[in-house]
Amino acid sequence: GPATRTIGKTEGFTFTTIGGSLPYTYSILSGSGTVNPSTGVYTAPSVTGTDFVRVMDNNGSYSDAIVNIVNKPQIHPDENKVPLYGQLQFSTQEGSAPYTYSVITGGASATIHPVTGLLSATGVEGSVTVRVTDSSGFEDEAIIQVF
Repeated sequence: GPATRTIGKTEGFTFTTIGGSLPYTYSILSGSGTVNPSTGVYTAPSVTGTDFVRVMDNNGSYSDAIVNIVNKPQIHPDENKVPLYGQLQFSTQEGSAPYTYSVITGGASATIHPVTGLLSATGVEGSVTVRVTDSSGFEDEAIIQVF
């Protein structure tokens, strides 16, 4: 069947196509997202739903893809710096509450409260990746520099 991808509202990605003969042409068969006809850069709409995207090669052969646009959580701030022993409050918009926060890399540099999203830096400098997971299992991540 067609390739399927799930992304959040207003997010984007680039289609990769293998085989067939160049150039490829990308188009939206149905849905309200957009795709660049020549580069395959896709941008989801600001509403949930399903888009059907077609790529056609130079010989008229085509392949279709399904993009599911979901109400994915959006973590804030999405990039920031926090001083040693400082704190940073995360919040989440969209997605489905309740949210769970976790530090997935850089645990020596910071900890985060799983419910409140309050990050506390330690005395170790480094890069920390924070993940929020909503009640549907969708995730978003942010990278913080502890300095």
